[in-house]
Amino acid sequence: MGGTIAQELALGHPERVLGLVLGCTGCGAAHGVPAEPQAIAMFAATPGLSAVDWAKRLNSVLVTPEYAERERDALEAAIEEYAKNPTPPHVIGRQVGAGMLFDSYDRLPQMQVPTLILHGDKDRLSRVANAGILHDRIPNSKLQILPDAGHMFVWEKPNESAEAIVEFLSSVPAPA
Repeated sequence: MGGTIAQELALGHPERVLGLVLGCTGCGAAHGVPAEPQAIAMFAATPGLSAVDWAKRLNSVLVTPEYAERERDALEAAIEEYAKNPTPPHVIGRQVGAGMLFDSYDRLPQMQVPTLILHGDKDRLSRVANAGILHDRIPNSKLQILPDAGHMFVWEKPNESAEAIVEFLSSVPAPA
């Protein structure tokens, strides 16, 4: 939901935003490309499913299979940490529902702040075509697609992500 909240902040209060980085987000369900149906199904609450098993199921949607295999131990450790204080599935469901009601499409041409749009090309949750829609609608935006990365592109491509963000934010004029 971070991308939708960031869009609302930049559209509603452009004087408070010097530069905007949108990662793996879209303009809303009405004008966006939907997630893979199998990806959405992974978010459904399943009675009796432990927090650990639910987090494992979500990771199958959030990262690429290659990353999941390569970083299996790190993901397992993160899941064990998450399981200590998990987000209840109904809360995630409400987040998904709020995301489906969000719609910034008609307002995007009003975006007044420099914007970088970053997206993993293998994102199953927020499809990469959504990045193109944002780029086409936001004036003077910059689009960067990270190859072989899913929704959690900052995990999968940390150096490339950081470099893109730092380069972009370094170009954003700061107030005197």
